[in-house]
Amino acid sequence: MNNLIETLNSLLAAWGKPDIPLPDFSGITWLPTAGIIFSVILGFIYCFLGYKAMRFVTTLVGFALGLSIGYVVAQVAHLTSPLDIIVPIAGGIVFALLGFFLYRIGIFFAVFLAVFGITVSLLKEYTRLDETVVLIVALVVGVILAILSVVYLRPLVIVSTAISGGMILANEIYENLVHVRWSADLETMIRLGTGLLLALIGMIYQFRTTRGEEEE
Repeated sequence: MNNLIETLNSLLAAWGKPDIPLPDFSGITWLPTAGIIFSVILGFIYCFLGYKAMRFVTTLVGFALGLSIGYVVAQVAHLTSPLDIIVPIAGGIVFALLGFFLYRIGIFFAVFLAVFGITVSLLKEYTRLDETVVLIVALVVGVILAILSVVYLRPLVIVSTAISGGMILANEIYENLVHVRWSADLETMIRLGTGLLLALIGMIYQFRTTRGEEEE
């Protein structure tokens, strides 16, 4: 949720609008560890089980998206307790149901958010583009691939989820488990290479294990 709000704040800053405050989770000591575990599990699912688990992923992404939108609405509308909690949770449940039952719409948002996040990370890491330009490019790339994934369901879903999952896993590996001690540039290259290798393995595995399956 914080990533979505940070992105929205970047766009608002470009337009001279005030920030939406991020939720404060500093008092929850176990949250960082839980976040790492969740990211690793989600990365593994995306990379190796993306097509098979897509309905689960669309439901999960729908809940996260609805929760984020509900939080933004609650902040913009200056809602007070208990509405400031009820609205985000209700938004999460509604969008989770939409992601589960409206399969292709769920796929659109799942692929869009994954591709958008990876594109932003890569552009910030390997280019010196202005942040607004990075966000616009990421939005365009995300929308294009999300539309293609809905039209050409199986191949595009497999490719996009494998790349997204591989990059998520590589990021978690080198952020929390392995630290390259030579130089930042070398670590970046190794991280990118690891992500692409995992993505390739994930694509091969998904194409082999979903061969002949009917597209929903």
